Amino acid sequence: VQLAVCVSNIVKYDFPGKWTGIVDKISVYLQMNDTNVCMGALLCLYQLVKNFEYKNSEERSPLNEAMNMLLPMIYQRCLQLLPDPSEVSALLQKQILKIFFALIQYFLPLNLITRDVFSQWMELLRSIVGRPIPEQAAAYDEEEQTELSWWKCKKWALHILTRVFERYGSPDGVAPEYQEFSKYYLKTYTAGILEVLLKMLDQYRQKVFVSPRVLQLTLNYINEA
Repeated sequence: VQLAVCVSNIVKYDFPGKWTGIVDKISVYLQMNDTNVCMGALLCLYQLVKNFEYKNSEERSPLNEAMNMLLPMIYQRCLQLLPDPSEVSALLQKQILKIFFALIQYFLPLNLITRDVFSQWMELLRSIVGRPIPEQAAAYDEEEQTELSWWKCKKWALHILTRVFERYGSPDGVAPEYQEFSKYYLKTYTAGILEVLLKMLDQYRQKVFVSPRVLQLTLNYINEA
């Protein structure tokens, strides 16, 4: 928490002017095998992205420049973590998803997130939402399971899917600059996402535990779609 506060304040006043080296440092630490170092890099990157979250597209150019290098790196890192069912792996994945959510929450930089890049992330999100929770989660009661990182990963993946659909994927409600993208989104992704979400609802119907927040987000997406 202290690291995040410090980085947030420094980025606010010194990036990109005085602290251009933060991007290179993050890129180096992201590639290290030490999970604590990697988490530190992800927390720093999250603060960097959050600093630009509410800025307009012109003001976000330093962030987009940084993410040209860092976005493929966090995607690859998350992809590498997917087969690892450990709690630590889930924590790192959750942090990566939080970064991506902050990046696209109010603006979708189409010059940074091309259709190919977007397709990679959508497949990643589908994998996270659709994968089974590790068996060791059954050792916890339902209230405790809700707080496990595996469910929080699913929650953030669903946050992203819902936000993308609401803001960029529904032709009736998007800004003019996203009209073409919204048509592409509906044609390309809606059916596949709904398939994964309906499977989760079927699990719930069969009395398999589903986190209440994940269930709510699933129903919200289906209702919107």
